[in-house]
Parts: sequence; C-alpha cells; structure tokens
Amino acid sequence: RTATAAKAALSDMSSLINGSLDASGNKSSALQAGGDGYLSPEAYRYYRSLWIAQGLSTKDFEDQFSYLKNPYQEGY
Repeated sequence: RTATAAKAALSDMSSLINGSLDASGNKSSALQAGGDGYLSPEAYRYYRSLWIAQGLSTKDFEDQFSYLKNPYQEGY
C-alpha cells in the first residue's frame, strides 16, 4: 500500500476506535475502551482484523495501537 493509503487507513481506524463504531458504522459499547482506557482483547482483535483486511501489516497496527492493550490482561 502507498503511504497515502496507509495514512488514510490509520485515520479511519483511529476514528473507528475513538468513536466505538463497528465496521458497519453502528455504535458498539463492546468495542469501547473501558474506564481504564484499554480495549478488551476481543475489541482489539476485531480492530486488528479490520486493519489486516485492508492489506496493512500486523506490525504497523501494533506500532500504532498497542497502547490500547491492558498490560495486566492476556488474550490480545
């Protein structure tokens, strides 16, 4: 993917995560960060799968969004 496409994907993904929307644009409380500021493992894996489906790398997703993983919880 081009740098422009990757930048657009990052913006789209950030909007999804910050707006707690699923891929269809519907609100989903299950995809929201908790009061601790972290995503659940299920939500994190969901967003990562959307990222990868756009042809972007897992490494790039981790580089951009790993701060959303709770360091005290397994399953990411």
